[in-house]
Amino acid sequence: MRTALFRNLLAFFLIATAGGARLAEAADAGAAPEGNASAEPGPSKPLTIGSPAPGIDIEHWLTNGNGRFEPVTKLEPGHVYVVEFWATWCGPCVASMPHLAELQRRYADRGVTIISITGEPLEKVEPSLERPFRKPASKQAEAAEAETGQPAGPTTYAELTSAYCLTSDPDSSVANDYLYAAGQELIPCAFIVGKDARVEWIGIPSEMDEPLEAVVTDAWDRDAFKRLFDAKRAFEAGIVQVRRLAGQGKGDEAIALLESLIENAPEEDMARSAEGLRGGIVMTDFSATARVDRAAAAKRFTDYAASEHYSPSLLVGFVRVSTPHVRPGVAGGQELAAVLAERVEPLLETGKAPRGLDAVYAMLLAEKGEHDRAITMLQEAVAAAGNTPMKALLQRRLDELTKAKEEAEAAAAPSS
Repeated sequence: MRTALFRNLLAFFLIATAGGARLAEAADAGAAPEGNASAEPGPSKPLTIGSPAPGIDIEHWLTNGNGRFEPVTKLEPGHVYVVEFWATWCGPCVASMPHLAELQRRYADRGVTIISITGEPLEKVEPSLERPFRKPASKQAEAAEAETGQPAGPTTYAELTSAYCLTSDPDSSVANDYLYAAGQELIPCAFIVGKDARVEWIGIPSEMDEPLEAVVTDAWDRDAFKRLFDAKRAFEAGIVQVRRLAGQGKGDEAIALLESLIENAPEEDMARSAEGLRGGIVMTDFSATARVDRAAAAKRFTDYAASEHYSPSLLVGFVRVSTPHVRPGVAGGQELAAVLAERVEPLLETGKAPRGLDAVYAMLLAEKGEHDRAITMLQEAVAAAGNTPMKALLQRRLDELTKAKEEAEAAAAPSS
């Protein structure tokens, strides 16, 4: 999901954002983010706030503001452009279309041109525009339709996007010069190009109303925004480094860096979001450590559980990643299981355990060799699940465990 710029890289951890599409993930899934999925972005000069805006060479202009705009190849001085990137497979991009259409109508006579670009070929884009546009219901629209007998507003996405310039650029030349050159990984993404043909703002379309108005009225402070933009990019790079350190089992370094980032975050909501990553970082570090040193992992969990940042809601994850490491004979496995049990079992006894903890703990007990107790716990979990999708999963695990126990007993029984 896409949020403000600084959250782009926080999404690597656990931020459940409000809508966005990562181009690399789309390629992995078989979608074509810009052009085709196998296309690699070509070399471009780095682009940031204040950079001269590259020229635009777009192959297909599908709409033109109902004849108001000519295809753009050169950015004219004194004019403001919004260069926005979208794709048919990107839900938040499609959801932004009514907003872009409204902005273009609002600024049509004030020297603003909105150009929306996808890297997909025409044969994929054109059918998507023929889909019905389901506008939000309103009493005014219903009244107008009842009076005229005609639909109020656009009925297809082709009609909706006819207010601005919707385009297709399969060779990704503009995406290379703007999107990739600016290091942007998420769409929708918009660039405001000011009257001197320099980049004024980069972000998501839903947040560009105020910057666009300021640019149009010559009230925009480009230098101030560049300082904030650069600080956010540095913060994002720091978060990536935190993730890398945690994945390498360097939890102390990761947490130290995270705390420094929180203390020096450019904005308060960035600090709050980063603070929310702490548990995920501890979990990543714990998992990496448990693979090589169970005793060290046990100490890391003990230290975390004794800290002010401890959250019982993460116990499900700790137990799950520990399960393969507690088998009899695994060095440090019993110690790891013991420190987890100190936190898990009191919660299970009081009925205050996080959802799913009983099931994952039962599997840990089974790996540890306590099959009878594991089966009993799963039986209780199945009975408590009621008529929910979780019940089928729990029953399947119970059946597997029961079968494994029966096979083990049969193998151990003396032959007659």
